[in-house]
Amino acid sequence: MKMYEYDKTISRDEYKNIQIVRSKLKYQYCRVSILDTIQKMNILRNNHYQNGPIICLGVRNAREIDLFRIASHKFMSKLFYLLEIERHGFSSIIPKIEHIFSKSDVKKIQDKGIYGVELNPEAKRKDVLVGSFDEMPDAFDSTFEVVYSNSFDQSMNAKQTAKEWMRIVKDGGYIVIDWVENDNPTYTDPVGMLSKEDICDLFVGNVIHYSKNGNFDTQGTSSSLVIQVSKI
Repeated sequence: MKMYEYDKTISRDEYKNIQIVRSKLKYQYCRVSILDTIQKMNILRNNHYQNGPIICLGVRNAREIDLFRIASHKFMSKLFYLLEIERHGFSSIIPKIEHIFSKSDVKKIQDKGIYGVELNPEAKRKDVLVGSFDEMPDAFDSTFEVVYSNSFDQSMNAKQTAKEWMRIVKDGGYIVIDWVENDNPTYTDPVGMLSKEDICDLFVGNVIHYSKNGNFDTQGTSSSLVIQVSKI
């Protein structure tokens, strides 16, 4: 793992602004497909997922929250797949149809609920907490059965981010991370050259799934790792 070396004078607030601007530039871009979330839900179900709350971190336009909600309905997910197109990212030819299922309320975390966290204020929805995935509410302690993100590379401090994600996941819950293994760190994606071993060092638990460079994303080059967390 390599970290981008920022000028020492850059503040945390300045870094947040960098990420907000980046989010706005790519706000309509969703690299996650319906097939990807269906695959992940199947992996979780096959490893005793108990329908506890799911949280997606760094959700940009929040479509991935909708996709996890869709993937929870096996029959309906096939229909939504037929409506999905790939054009600089994944989207639906009828976007509003992906919102037909009732949304969760991030102020009332419940089983079967699906939530998100995003810095960009434009992402504000009932099921999204506008804020940093490094600084989440104390009330999130050991709350979520699944923590998912494809944005770990946007962390300013990988160890601090991992500590925060471990704090909010339940003991025995799951950390699910998608990332590109050979990307160098950049100004907007400070965590680079991240390996499976690096992630396993950051998140304590058992690996229940690992796929290298084979996700159903826009490039087909992302790797995916699912860790069942142990806090003991």
